[in-house]
Parts: sequence; C-alpha cells; structure tokens
Amino acid sequence: MIKKIRSVFVMLCMGMILCSCTLSQKAESDTKTEQSSESTAKSEKSDGKNQGENKDNSKIQNENIINNGAYFVKIGSDIYFRKYGKYALEKNALFGEFLEYPNSTSISWICRLREDGKVEELFEDSGYGKLYYSNQRFYLSEMTDDGTSKSYSVNMDGEDREELGAGVILGISENGQYLAKGDWTSAGVIDLSSKETPYIWASEEGSSVVFLGFVNGGFLIEGDNYSTDGYNVTSRQIFGRSFEQPDKDIIIGDLNVNEESYSSPEFKGLTADGKEYYLTFGYYGGTAHFLESVEIYKARLEENSLQLIQQGMDTQEEMIPNIPLIFAHNGKIDIVDGGSDGELDIDEGSVYQINQKGRQPLISELFKVDPDSQTGQSIGKAELVDGDLLLMVFTQIYTPYQDVGWRMSYNRLNTEYIVVRKGSNKPKVFEQWSGSAFRQNAEVWKTGETTLLYRPLSDNPEGDDFPRDIAYSISIPATVNHNFTAQTSSPQKDEYGDFKLPDNEGEKLQLIFDYTGNLKDIVKE
Repeated sequence: MIKKIRSVFVMLCMGMILCSCTLSQKAESDTKTEQSSESTAKSEKSDGKNQGENKDNSKIQNENIINNGAYFVKIGSDIYFRKYGKYALEKNALFGEFLEYPNSTSISWICRLREDGKVEELFEDSGYGKLYYSNQRFYLSEMTDDGTSKSYSVNMDGEDREELGAGVILGISENGQYLAKGDWTSAGVIDLSSKETPYIWASEEGSSVVFLGFVNGGFLIEGDNYSTDGYNVTSRQIFGRSFEQPDKDIIIGDLNVNEESYSSPEFKGLTADGKEYYLTFGYYGGTAHFLESVEIYKARLEENSLQLIQQGMDTQEEMIPNIPLIFAHNGKIDIVDGGSDGELDIDEGSVYQINQKGRQPLISELFKVDPDSQTGQSIGKAELVDGDLLLMVFTQIYTPYQDVGWRMSYNRLNTEYIVVRKGSNKPKVFEQWSGSAFRQNAEVWKTGETTLLYRPLSDNPEGDDFPRDIAYSISIPATVNHNFTAQTSSPQKDEYGDFKLPDNEGEKLQLIFDYTGNLKDIVKE
C-alpha cells in the first residue's frame, strides 16, 4: 500500500549528503522551424558572448527575474528549469524525496519553457538543486564523488565555466550582485561585479555559521560561540554585515536559550518588511525530526536590535505541525499556520496556497491515490511563479525491502513537469523523463478472471528483513498470457484495510511495470 508519510526525516538526510530535456517531442520539427531555431540560437550565443565580455562592469543588470534561487526561475517571459536524467538522482529514495538524493557526474539538462508552451534544451549539466541567475549567467551546485558539493557558474549556453569552490549556493541578493555559498564548515559572500576581490566576507574555516539571507543593504548570519574547551555552545549569536562596510560585524543579538528543548535551533525563514526582518527558528526532536517548538525574532541591520516576539507552539499529538508563515507590512504582522512546503501545502494530488485568508486551492486531485496499488504518484516540487503553478510529479513504486526502519523507500519510474497557468485549473505536461521498466519479484495468486493478488519479494529475500505480509491487488492486462498455477478466492482485508495473505503458497513470478506504473508483462523469475 502506498503510504504517504510527511518527509521530515529527509532534513536529517541532507546533513549527510549536503540535490535530457530533449527538444519537446510535441514541438514541430519541419525545416523552417529548424532554420528559425538555428538563427535564434546564433543570435542568443552572440548576445551571451557580448555579455561575457562586459561582466566586469560594476553594474548588475536589473532584468525581470522572478523566483530566483528556486527550481523554476522566470527570466523575462521564459521559465528555466533542470530536467534530471536517469542517473542524476538516486534510484531509490526514502519517502520518495528524490530531489534530496542527487548523484555525482550524472547528466541532466537545463531547459527553457517558452511562453508559447514549447520547451528548448539549452545545455547539459551535472548539477542539482536550485537555479540562481545573474547578468546572463547561471550559478549552480553539483555533487562531487566524495559526497560533498561544489559550485560553479556558466553562461546561458552552458559554456565559459567558472569554478566557485566548495559548498552549495545559499542565496543571491535581489539585484543579483551578491551571491552566498557555503557548507557545514564555512560560508562566504561574493561580489559578482568584481573580479579582483570577489569575496567581501568569508567565515573562518571550520567555524559554525549559518547564512540567514540577504537584507536591504547587507546580509545576516548566525554563529555559535563555544566554551574554552570547544565542546559546548555557550551562545548563538545573530550578526550582520553591510555592503558598505563588509569587514565590520554588526552584533544584532543572541538567540534565546530554550530550556525546554534538547535540540539546537534550525533557521527556517526570513521575512522582510522594509528595514525590519523576522527570523523563524524551529526546534526538532526524535529520530523522525518532528517539529517541537518555534521561535520568531524581529531584527534590523543594527546593533542590539534582536527581539524575541513569539516562543513555543501548541501542537496536538496526532498532528504533524508545520513552520508558521509570517506576512508583514508596515510594521503589522500576521502569523499563520504554514503549509508542508512553506506558502504551499501539498496534500497528495492537491496543492493549496497559504495566505492570511487561509488555504486556497490551486489544483485539486491532480492524480488519485489508490491504497491497494504498489505504484502511485507524488508531487516532488511545487512552486508558484508569477501566478503560474509549476510542478515536478514523480511516478514511483514502493519497495518495502529497501525501507530503513519505518522510513519507506520508493523507486522513481517517471518524472513529469507540469504547469497550471494563472487563472486556469487545467494542468499541462510540458516535459517528462521516463525510466526503464521496473522488474518486481513477487509471490502471486490469481484471484479472478482479470485480477491478481501479490506480495513483493526482494532480489535477496534471505538477506533482507522487511514486512512479509504486504500485498497488493492488480488487474491483468489483456496482453499478458500466463497459465497461473496458484489461485485463491476473493482477497480479504484486515481491520486496517490491508490485504490478508492466502494460506496456500503463491507462484514465484516477476512482474514488469512500465514507466507509468502500469503492469506490462509477467514472466517466470
């Protein structure tokens, strides 16, 4: 049974790993179109070359950029995204959070969704995660062979690569002039308009700092102060730097000591209101990394301006809480319950937008969830870009023999890239990646003229410990011609709605699923 468990555990996994767009098959490909595309490409390359020659200028272009530093970035009228290749993400991922498990040296494609709905491949890329853009260049991150990350930049054609060093990109200023990058041991801020002294600030190697974000006139950082023996954190300090005086610390204040939690505060969001900023921190507990408490601070880029304005959170045991959202304007703030993904709430096949008025539907029942099926779909990423809803939807199959304890594992079969245009409720698939067939060893019983009951088996059942009583029902395709040797009456369910296994032994077969999650064929193991 496909079971959807909220993916809070993946935040821990990121600490250990910290994530072919061919021309659209639907596009016309006659000679005139090819000649037009070639002419356009030459023109764009020429423009990119001219921009490259001028990138030392102290001024950064003020282009119409929306959702910069995200999975879908709008530049002008086009939306740019990465199409992940077959091996770009791990084959299996806990909770089906495939974007959190990137691979190294694998191929993806940076693509452009045009306003007319056609998709263009720009260049091959081995990176993962969010796209950052400034002055005709992309700033990207990729996984290395040793499991760490590094960053780099390329022009709009994927050429003229410049290495930025270790660490992932953490943020970009609103005007695109400053870029932050870092890892678990360091962080730094780069002035993209300068080649001579690109770093305006860099933490000491091995220091415990967290880049919080760019604000009006500078940026904010959290740093830990340790005891003399270097083992205990004595205080957690918020400080900032201004662009005018990047060498001078602005001590904004210390975070509150939360005596009710054994965990450390995790930065979750920054909300700007003119020159005032609201910082949200979450406290998490247990191996499941469940949210236990929240603290919200108010600050300015000024000495001793940090102020705790809300602490604690009332939660019910049967509910999994989310980080609250802050809406601020002219000093007035509204704090509301956040969604599963910030301002968006993903609930199986539906997506809602969270605002002061509550939960507003953007798309409902994009797909249906069948609890009796081993295969299903999930929304891996949802972003609202200038009124358009952009989605990455995974088709996946549950692989119980790959579970880690109660943490469920899924195999990626297909990825669809979907847009729901502003003012419309009709989803349109504008691109997709399809994997190869998935072969599932199984114990099978025929339960009717056109139905089967089966339980998944591991490739190495003797070496794996996984629930043996998981079973699924599936229809037999008309194209399958097999003389089944094991049969049972209509399958029964227990009090939890799960199928009961028959008393008689089933037939050992291999079920072959296609990229849509449908049964394609049945063969002997």
